[in-house]
Amino acid sequence: MPLVKPQVSDSLRKSGGPPKPTKGAFGNVHNVPERPPERGRPRIAVPKPESGDAADVRRHFGIKESLLYDLDKRGLVESVVIPGRGKSGRGKRLYKFASIRRLLAAQQKGVSAI
Repeated sequence: MPLVKPQVSDSLRKSGGPPKPTKGAFGNVHNVPERPPERGRPRIAVPKPESGDAADVRRHFGIKESLLYDLDKRGLVESVVIPGRGKSGRGKRLYKFASIRRLLAAQQKGVSAI
């Protein structure tokens, strides 16, 4: 079986390869070279979202759509419907992340809300 060479990205070729190992303050070796402090625009803290749709809930909390719908139906999670336009009336349902956090905190404390 022939050996397959790993692909090297262009950024590694241009920079001269992976970072060289450096020694830390206590003599331990790190692969991350020290970087000078960044200049330019200051970093702005991005606030956490207050609500999101079913895909956002899955991304942030790992709760799948069917369980989320069941929790909403039973009143354990708060949601808001933004109505759509036209005759179809289809809108967008947004779930409040604070209510999901409260539910998860209650589950961790042992209070069975489900």
